[in-house]
Amino acid sequence: MECLYCKTENKNSEIRCTLCEAELTKQRPSLKQFITFDGFKSYKELNNFHTYDLLKLLKEVRKQRSDAFNLLRMALKLSNDTEVPLEFKNLTEDDYKRFTAYVNLVEEILIDRIGYKPKRIDDKLLIAWANRIGLKEY
Repeated sequence: MECLYCKTENKNSEIRCTLCEAELTKQRPSLKQFITFDGFKSYKELNNFHTYDLLKLLKEVRKQRSDAFNLLRMALKLSNDTEVPLEFKNLTEDDYKRFTAYVNLVEEILIDRIGYKPKRIDDKLLIAWANRIGLKEY
């Protein structure tokens, strides 16, 4: 089996490369065609995403968190004027907290990979990353 990292052929070892000791069975992240927020994923699942895909996901999840915050703010503002069900307020607060935790998770994975979390993810940043990794479309 050929090592994905040092490209050395390994005949005797099935777990680790004999030269660089990298895991031979580890899957490297690959780019996904379309990346959208389709539910909360675990650290293990997110860690298999390509860095470019994590950037696109973070952009979308930050927007979702912003929408959840605006909904929470509206629910709190309405509760001052009229009686808003406690269940609705709790639900909006829980959504905001879950999105915040998810944003933090994705940001921390990006910090591990690239050393920082982008303050803002716009088309300019995504185009720069796409050019860096050789994508024609972003």
